[in-house]
Amino acid sequence: MNSVQGNPNLCLDPSCAGDGNNSKKLLVPILASAACVGIITSVILLFIALYRKKRPSKALRQSIMANKRSFTYEEVTVMTNNFERTLGEGGFGIVYHGHLHGNEQVAVKVLSESSAQGYKQFKAEVELLLRVHHINLVNLVGYCDEGQHLVLIYEYMSNGNLKEHLSGECANSLLSWENRLRIAGETAQGYLDPEYYRTNWLTEKSDIYSFGVVLLEIITSQSVFDQTREKSHIGEWVGLKLTNGDITNIVDSTLTGDYDSGSVWKALELAMSCISPSSTGRPNMSQVSSELKECLLSEISRKGGRHDVDSKSSLELNTSFGPEQNPDAR
Repeated sequence: MNSVQGNPNLCLDPSCAGDGNNSKKLLVPILASAACVGIITSVILLFIALYRKKRPSKALRQSIMANKRSFTYEEVTVMTNNFERTLGEGGFGIVYHGHLHGNEQVAVKVLSESSAQGYKQFKAEVELLLRVHHINLVNLVGYCDEGQHLVLIYEYMSNGNLKEHLSGECANSLLSWENRLRIAGETAQGYLDPEYYRTNWLTEKSDIYSFGVVLLEIITSQSVFDQTREKSHIGEWVGLKLTNGDITNIVDSTLTGDYDSGSVWKALELAMSCISPSSTGRPNMSQVSSELKECLLSEISRKGGRHDVDSKSSLELNTSFGPEQNPDAR
Protein backbone atom coordinates (compact mmCIF):
# COMPACT_ATOMS: atom_id res chain seq x y z
CA MET A 1 0.00 0.00 0.00
CA ASN A 2 2.90 2.31 0.81
CA SER A 3 4.34 1.66 -2.63
CA VAL A 4 1.09 2.73 -4.23
CA GLN A 5 0.81 5.88 -2.16
CA GLY A 6 4.37 6.86 -2.90
CA ASN A 7 3.96 6.64 -6.66
CA PRO A 8 3.40 10.19 -8.01
CA ASN A 9 2.29 8.87 -11.42
CA LEU A 10 -0.81 7.19 -10.01
CA CYS A 11 -4.15 8.90 -9.45
CA LEU A 12 -6.52 7.21 -7.01
CA ASP A 13 -9.28 9.77 -7.54
CA PRO A 14 -12.20 8.38 -9.67
CA SER A 15 -12.25 11.67 -11.61
CA CYS A 16 -9.00 10.66 -13.27
CA ALA A 17 -10.66 7.75 -15.07
CA GLY A 18 -11.94 9.98 -17.90
CA ASP A 19 -8.50 11.16 -18.99
CA GLY A 20 -7.93 8.08 -21.17
CA ASN A 21 -11.19 8.61 -23.02
CA ASN A 22 -10.28 12.24 -23.70
CA SER A 23 -6.96 11.13 -25.17
CA LYS A 24 -8.73 8.67 -27.43
CA LYS A 25 -11.13 11.37 -28.57
CA LEU A 26 -8.20 13.56 -29.57
CA LEU A 27 -6.37 10.69 -31.28
CA VAL A 28 -9.25 9.75 -33.65
CA PRO A 29 -9.47 13.08 -35.53
CA ILE A 30 -5.68 13.28 -35.74
CA LEU A 31 -5.48 9.84 -37.35
CA ALA A 32 -8.40 10.62 -39.67
CA SER A 33 -6.75 13.86 -40.81
CA ALA A 34 -3.45 12.07 -41.43
CA ALA A 35 -5.25 9.39 -43.47
CA CYS A 36 -6.99 12.03 -45.60
CA VAL A 37 -3.70 13.81 -46.27
CA GLY A 38 -2.13 10.48 -47.25
CA ILE A 39 -4.95 9.62 -49.64
CA ILE A 40 -4.90 13.07 -51.28
CA THR A 41 -1.11 12.90 -51.67
CA SER A 42 -1.36 9.43 -53.25
CA VAL A 43 -4.02 10.59 -55.71
CA ILE A 44 -1.90 13.59 -56.74
CA LEU A 45 1.21 11.44 -57.22
CA LEU A 46 -0.80 8.89 -59.23
CA PHE A 47 -2.22 11.64 -61.46
CA ILE A 48 1.28 13.02 -62.10
CA ALA A 49 2.61 9.54 -62.90
CA LEU A 50 -0.22 8.82 -65.34
CA TYR A 51 0.17 12.21 -67.01
CA ARG A 52 3.89 11.67 -67.51
CA LYS A 53 3.29 8.15 -68.80
CA LYS A 54 0.91 9.40 -71.48
CA ARG A 55 3.33 12.07 -72.71
CA PRO A 56 6.22 11.16 -75.00
CA SER A 57 9.69 11.16 -73.53
CA LYS A 58 11.78 14.21 -74.43
CA ALA A 59 14.18 12.13 -76.53
CA LEU A 60 11.34 10.47 -78.46
CA ARG A 61 9.60 13.78 -79.12
CA GLN A 62 12.85 15.31 -80.39
CA SER A 63 13.36 12.28 -82.64
CA ILE A 64 9.90 12.68 -84.18
CA MET A 65 10.31 16.44 -84.61
CA ALA A 66 13.67 15.99 -86.32
CA ASN A 67 12.31 13.51 -88.87
CA LYS A 68 8.66 14.37 -89.54
CA ARG A 69 6.46 17.37 -90.16
CA SER A 70 4.67 18.92 -87.21
CA PHE A 71 0.98 19.85 -87.49
CA THR A 72 -1.14 21.99 -85.17
CA TYR A 73 -4.32 20.52 -83.73
CA GLU A 74 -6.27 23.07 -85.76
CA GLU A 75 -4.64 21.71 -88.93
CA VAL A 76 -5.57 18.17 -87.87
CA THR A 77 -9.17 19.27 -87.39
CA VAL A 78 -9.21 20.82 -90.86
CA MET A 79 -7.57 17.86 -92.62
CA THR A 80 -10.13 15.44 -91.09
CA ASN A 81 -13.05 17.82 -91.74
CA ASN A 82 -13.68 17.96 -87.99
CA PHE A 83 -13.07 14.19 -87.63
CA GLU A 84 -15.94 13.36 -89.94
CA ARG A 85 -14.98 9.90 -91.25
CA THR A 86 -13.80 7.11 -88.95
CA LEU A 87 -11.60 4.37 -90.42
CA GLY A 88 -11.20 2.26 -87.30
CA GLU A 89 -10.51 2.13 -83.59
CA GLY A 90 -8.00 0.29 -81.44
CA GLY A 91 -5.80 0.39 -78.34
CA PHE A 92 -4.14 3.62 -79.46
CA GLY A 93 -7.35 5.49 -80.17
CA ILE A 94 -9.46 6.32 -83.22
CA VAL A 95 -8.20 6.47 -86.83
CA TYR A 96 -9.77 9.10 -89.08
CA HIS A 97 -9.63 9.73 -92.83
CA GLY A 98 -8.12 13.03 -93.90
CA HIS A 99 -6.71 15.10 -96.77
CA LEU A 100 -3.49 17.09 -97.04
CA HIS A 101 -3.30 19.98 -99.50
CA GLY A 102 -6.72 19.00 -100.82
CA ASN A 103 -5.71 15.80 -102.62
CA GLU A 104 -3.21 13.72 -100.62
CA GLN A 105 -5.17 11.22 -98.50
CA VAL A 106 -3.95 10.37 -95.02
CA ALA A 107 -4.93 8.19 -92.06
CA VAL A 108 -4.98 10.17 -88.81
CA LYS A 109 -4.49 8.31 -85.51
CA VAL A 110 -5.65 10.27 -82.48
CA LEU A 111 -4.45 9.08 -79.07
CA SER A 112 -7.30 8.50 -76.65
CA GLU A 113 -6.70 10.03 -73.21
CA SER A 114 -8.64 7.17 -71.65
CA SER A 115 -6.46 4.52 -73.28
CA ALA A 116 -4.36 2.57 -70.79
CA GLN A 117 -2.09 1.10 -73.47
CA GLY A 118 -2.32 3.92 -76.00
CA TYR A 119 0.97 5.64 -75.24
CA LYS A 120 2.85 2.34 -75.02
CA GLN A 121 1.59 1.45 -78.50
CA PHE A 122 2.36 4.97 -79.75
CA LYS A 123 5.94 4.79 -78.47
CA ALA A 124 6.55 1.33 -79.95
CA GLU A 125 5.00 2.26 -83.29
CA VAL A 126 6.89 5.52 -83.70
CA GLU A 127 10.24 4.04 -82.68
CA LEU A 128 9.74 1.22 -85.18
CA LEU A 129 8.74 3.47 -88.08
CA LEU A 130 11.54 5.95 -87.42
CA ARG A 131 14.05 3.10 -87.42
CA VAL A 132 12.70 0.92 -90.24
CA HIS A 133 12.10 2.01 -93.83
CA HIS A 134 10.48 -0.74 -95.86
CA ILE A 135 8.40 -0.90 -99.01
CA ASN A 136 5.77 -2.95 -97.18
CA LEU A 137 5.29 -0.54 -94.27
CA VAL A 138 3.13 2.56 -94.51
CA ASN A 139 4.97 5.85 -94.16
CA LEU A 140 4.62 8.14 -91.18
CA VAL A 141 3.84 11.55 -92.70
CA GLY A 142 3.82 13.67 -89.55
CA TYR A 143 2.48 14.22 -86.06
CA CYS A 144 0.71 16.64 -83.73
CA ASP A 145 1.82 17.12 -80.13
CA GLU A 146 -0.13 20.03 -78.71
CA GLY A 147 -1.35 20.15 -75.13
CA GLN A 148 -3.32 16.98 -74.49
CA HIS A 149 -3.55 16.18 -78.20
CA LEU A 150 -1.20 13.50 -79.55
CA VAL A 151 -1.75 12.52 -83.20
CA LEU A 152 0.09 10.37 -85.77
CA ILE A 153 -0.49 10.98 -89.49
CA TYR A 154 0.16 8.22 -92.04
CA GLU A 155 -0.12 7.75 -95.76
CA TYR A 156 -3.50 6.26 -96.65
CA MET A 157 -4.03 3.02 -98.55
CA SER A 158 -6.82 4.12 -100.87
CA ASN A 159 -7.55 0.65 -102.26
CA GLY A 160 -8.78 -0.61 -98.91
CA ASN A 161 -7.34 -3.34 -96.73
CA LEU A 162 -6.87 -7.00 -97.47
CA LYS A 163 -9.79 -8.09 -95.32
CA GLU A 164 -12.15 -5.97 -97.41
CA HIS A 165 -10.85 -7.52 -100.62
CA LEU A 166 -11.07 -11.08 -99.32
CA SER A 167 -14.60 -10.54 -98.02
CA GLY A 168 -15.77 -8.96 -101.28
CA GLU A 169 -16.55 -5.61 -99.67
CA CYS A 170 -14.48 -3.84 -102.34
CA ALA A 171 -15.85 -3.68 -105.90
CA ASN A 172 -14.06 -5.96 -108.39
CA SER A 173 -11.95 -7.27 -105.53
CA LEU A 174 -11.57 -10.92 -106.54
CA LEU A 175 -7.98 -11.83 -105.75
CA SER A 176 -6.41 -14.57 -107.86
CA TRP A 177 -4.28 -17.23 -106.22
CA GLU A 178 -1.18 -15.64 -107.75
CA ASN A 179 -2.01 -12.24 -106.27
CA ARG A 180 -2.72 -13.79 -102.88
CA LEU A 181 0.71 -15.40 -102.89
CA ARG A 182 2.35 -12.13 -103.92
CA ILE A 183 0.58 -10.31 -101.10
CA ALA A 184 1.53 -13.01 -98.58
CA GLY A 185 5.18 -12.86 -99.68
CA GLU A 186 5.35 -9.09 -99.46
CA THR A 187 3.54 -9.09 -96.12
CA ALA A 188 6.07 -11.57 -94.72
CA GLN A 189 8.89 -9.14 -95.53
CA GLY A 190 7.27 -6.26 -93.66
CA TYR A 191 5.33 -8.11 -90.99
CA LEU A 192 5.49 -7.37 -87.28
CA ASP A 193 3.46 -9.23 -84.68
CA PRO A 194 0.61 -7.01 -83.38
CA GLU A 195 1.32 -8.44 -79.90
CA TYR A 196 4.48 -6.31 -79.89
CA TYR A 197 2.35 -3.17 -79.61
CA ARG A 198 0.71 -4.47 -76.45
CA THR A 199 3.77 -5.96 -74.73
CA ASN A 200 6.83 -4.18 -76.22
CA TRP A 201 8.43 -7.62 -76.19
CA LEU A 202 9.28 -10.02 -78.98
CA THR A 203 10.67 -13.53 -79.02
CA GLU A 204 12.42 -15.08 -82.01
CA LYS A 205 9.22 -16.79 -83.17
CA SER A 206 6.53 -14.52 -81.75
CA ASP A 207 5.68 -13.02 -85.12
CA ILE A 208 5.58 -16.36 -86.94
CA TYR A 209 2.40 -17.64 -85.27
CA SER A 210 0.43 -14.51 -86.05
CA PHE A 211 1.64 -14.48 -89.64
CA GLY A 212 0.52 -18.11 -90.00
CA VAL A 213 -2.99 -17.07 -88.98
CA VAL A 214 -2.91 -14.24 -91.54
CA LEU A 215 -1.76 -16.69 -94.23
CA LEU A 216 -4.69 -19.00 -93.42
CA GLU A 217 -7.05 -16.04 -93.82
CA ILE A 218 -5.52 -15.28 -97.22
CA ILE A 219 -5.95 -18.89 -98.36
CA THR A 220 -9.45 -19.45 -97.01
CA SER A 221 -11.06 -15.98 -96.77
CA GLN A 222 -12.38 -17.22 -93.42
CA SER A 223 -12.52 -15.27 -90.16
CA VAL A 224 -10.10 -16.21 -87.41
CA PHE A 225 -13.01 -17.06 -85.10
CA ASP A 226 -16.38 -18.33 -86.27
CA GLN A 227 -18.70 -20.10 -83.83
CA THR A 228 -20.75 -21.59 -86.70
CA ARG A 229 -17.85 -23.79 -87.88
CA GLU A 230 -17.05 -27.28 -86.61
CA LYS A 231 -13.97 -25.72 -85.03
CA SER A 232 -14.26 -22.05 -84.15
CA HIS A 233 -10.57 -21.16 -84.54
CA ILE A 234 -9.33 -21.06 -88.13
CA GLY A 235 -6.21 -23.11 -87.33
CA GLU A 236 -8.19 -25.93 -85.74
CA TRP A 237 -10.76 -25.81 -88.55
CA VAL A 238 -8.11 -26.09 -91.28
CA GLY A 239 -6.35 -28.86 -89.36
CA LEU A 240 -9.60 -30.84 -89.20
CA LYS A 241 -10.23 -30.41 -92.93
CA LEU A 242 -6.68 -31.42 -93.82
CA THR A 243 -7.16 -34.81 -92.17
CA ASN A 244 -9.65 -35.59 -94.95
CA GLY A 245 -7.03 -34.81 -97.59
CA ASP A 246 -9.35 -32.49 -99.52
CA ILE A 247 -8.29 -28.88 -99.97
CA THR A 248 -11.33 -27.84 -102.00
CA ASN A 249 -13.31 -27.33 -98.79
CA ILE A 250 -10.53 -25.17 -97.36
CA VAL A 251 -9.55 -22.85 -100.21
CA ASP A 252 -11.71 -19.78 -100.87
CA SER A 253 -14.55 -20.99 -103.09
CA THR A 254 -14.48 -17.78 -105.15
CA LEU A 255 -11.26 -19.05 -106.75
CA THR A 256 -13.38 -21.81 -108.39
CA GLY A 257 -10.44 -24.19 -108.54
CA ASP A 258 -8.25 -21.81 -110.55
CA TYR A 259 -4.97 -22.57 -108.79
CA ASP A 260 -2.07 -25.00 -108.71
CA SER A 261 -3.04 -27.63 -106.12
CA GLY A 262 0.59 -28.32 -105.24
CA SER A 263 1.11 -24.64 -104.53
CA VAL A 264 -1.96 -24.55 -102.29
CA TRP A 265 -0.89 -27.66 -100.38
CA LYS A 266 2.55 -26.17 -99.76
CA ALA A 267 1.05 -22.87 -98.57
CA LEU A 268 -1.34 -24.68 -96.22
CA GLU A 269 1.44 -26.82 -94.76
CA LEU A 270 3.55 -23.70 -94.30
CA ALA A 271 0.72 -21.88 -92.51
CA MET A 272 0.10 -24.84 -90.20
CA SER A 273 3.81 -25.05 -89.34
CA CYS A 274 3.74 -21.34 -88.48
CA ILE A 275 0.95 -21.89 -85.92
CA SER A 276 2.59 -24.93 -84.34
CA PRO A 277 1.84 -24.96 -80.57
CA SER A 278 5.57 -25.31 -79.94
CA SER A 279 7.62 -22.29 -81.00
CA THR A 280 10.58 -24.55 -81.74
CA GLY A 281 8.53 -26.24 -84.46
CA ARG A 282 7.90 -22.98 -86.32
CA PRO A 283 10.02 -21.79 -89.25
CA ASN A 284 11.74 -18.42 -89.25
CA MET A 285 10.59 -15.60 -91.50
CA SER A 286 13.37 -16.19 -94.03
CA GLN A 287 12.14 -19.76 -94.50
CA VAL A 288 8.55 -18.52 -94.77
CA SER A 289 9.49 -15.99 -97.44
CA SER A 290 11.49 -18.59 -99.39
CA GLU A 291 8.67 -21.17 -99.37
CA LEU A 292 6.09 -18.59 -100.44
CA LYS A 293 8.30 -17.73 -103.43
CA GLU A 294 8.32 -21.43 -104.36
CA CYS A 295 4.53 -21.50 -104.13
CA LEU A 296 4.35 -18.46 -106.39
CA LEU A 297 6.75 -20.01 -108.91
CA SER A 298 4.56 -23.11 -109.12
CA GLU A 299 1.45 -21.02 -109.78
CA ILE A 300 3.20 -18.87 -112.39
CA SER A 301 4.50 -22.01 -114.15
CA ARG A 302 0.97 -23.43 -114.27
CA LYS A 303 -0.20 -20.28 -116.02
CA GLY A 304 2.81 -20.23 -118.34
CA GLY A 305 3.94 -16.87 -117.04
CA ARG A 306 7.28 -15.21 -116.41
CA HIS A 307 9.09 -16.08 -113.17
CA ASP A 308 9.15 -12.55 -111.80
CA VAL A 309 8.61 -13.19 -108.11
CA ASP A 310 10.60 -10.25 -106.78
CA SER A 311 8.70 -7.53 -108.57
CA LYS A 312 6.32 -5.38 -106.56
CA SER A 313 2.71 -6.44 -106.92
CA SER A 314 0.47 -3.96 -108.70
CA LEU A 315 -1.99 -4.31 -105.84
CA GLU A 316 -1.53 -1.63 -103.20
CA LEU A 317 -3.35 -2.96 -100.17
CA ASN A 318 -3.23 -2.43 -96.47
CA THR A 319 -3.07 -5.97 -95.07
CA SER A 320 -4.65 -4.98 -91.79
CA PHE A 321 -7.24 -7.57 -90.70
CA GLY A 322 -8.93 -5.32 -88.18
CA PRO A 323 -9.59 -1.65 -87.48
CA GLU A 324 -7.25 -1.63 -84.52
CA GLN A 325 -4.34 -2.10 -86.91
CA ASN A 326 -5.25 0.41 -89.53
CA PRO A 327 -2.79 1.49 -90.83
CA ASP A 328 -0.31 -1.34 -90.37
CA ALA A 329 2.02 -3.60 -92.32
CA ARG A 330 0.83 -4.17 -95.86
